[in-house]
Amino acid sequence: MRSGERIFVQAGRIPELYISVLGGLKKWCVVSPLFSAFGPEPIHTRITLGVGSVLVTTSSLYQKKIADLRSRLPHLRHVLLVNDDPNTELSSIPDTIDLARLMNEASTEFVIGPTAVNDPALLHFTSGTTGKPKGALHVYGAVIAHHVTGKLALDFYDDDVFWCTADPGSGGYRLV
Repeated sequence: MRSGERIFVQAGRIPELYISVLGGLKKWCVVSPLFSAFGPEPIHTRITLGVGSVLVTTSSLYQKKIADLRSRLPHLRHVLLVNDDPNTELSSIPDTIDLARLMNEASTEFVIGPTAVNDPALLHFTSGTTGKPKGALHVYGAVIAHHVTGKLALDFYDDDVFWCTADPGSGGYRLV
């Protein structure tokens, strides 16, 4: 993966979802979470609009929702799978890569370089309920706004724990 590449992640709230998002950000890629309940067409629309080159998903979601789309996603070069079905052998799913194998082979040494405030980081899409979904590109500097919001609007303190139960890719907001 190269800096600026678009990585889409579709999975339930499993550790690999968060590991993939953080890993993509560490490599300066643009990460876009996809709602795990999306069907094939919303997935296709967002990966196409976002020019996705990498997808991280589970073996069951891939087989149910994405495998038949591959020929219609020319920019999608790599699909990394998390095996969520003990009866499935990942090596039997063509044109995919076992994420656990890659993680086991990866070096534990990695230096994260600096980012600029305006470097793109996340790509979220609107729900698409009023037409084609629109992508909202968030930059690394947006973290400052999140921090200020947490402090001033949500009254967070250093020892508070915040838990959001929403799916990271639900797209339940609109751009105005």
